Amino acid sequence: MSHKPEVEGTYVFGIEDNRRGYALNKLCGTFKDEACREEFLADEKAYCDKFDLTPEQRTAILTRDWVAMLDLGGSIFYVFKLAQIDKKSVQ
Repeated sequence: MSHKPEVEGTYVFGIEDNRRGYALNKLCGTFKDEACREEFLADEKAYCDKFDLTPEQRTAILTRDWVAMLDLGGSIFYVFKLAQIDKKSVQ
């Protein structure tokens, strides 16, 4: 489970979060390559199937639930790559 934030609305990303969010972060990390971004946009569900996502992580990605992605172990540095595909800020 994540550490309780000292400041409400902030996230502390620790080793437990890293382990829990590995698949989600691995998926988002692939977006550094244009071919992966194009493959994802062509069929998001099929692309998600290539990774060992939990059902909750898969839903968060497909629905673009940014807060849920962070709660499920997503690193802001990786989740931001998905936001860039959608031309969004994650602020």
